Amino acid sequence: MGYVYSEGLERIGRIDDDGYIYDEGLRRVGRIDFDSGYIYAENLSRIGRVDRNGYIYDEGFRRHGRIDESGYVYDESLRRIGRIDEDCARKLLG
Repeated sequence: MGYVYSEGLERIGRIDDDGYIYDEGLRRVGRIDFDSGYIYAENLSRIGRVDRNGYIYDEGFRRHGRIDESGYVYDESLRRIGRIDEDCARKLLG
């Protein structure tokens, strides 16, 4: 489905159609459920959520940043820290 990029837009992984996230060595490192917005660690324990406005929360509901509709990822101070492909962002933000 798409790729994951660092802040410098270097490709660091990929996201498949089912939301599984892989590093560049194709080792599974997590998952995003595009329907619910839940984020899972490699062992599939839930670690956070992205709401439909793009805000990223941990399991304690503390906000950590935001993903915009173009796929850019920002930390809480609005500093750009990475990017996901637009298709992934659209699917996640619904």
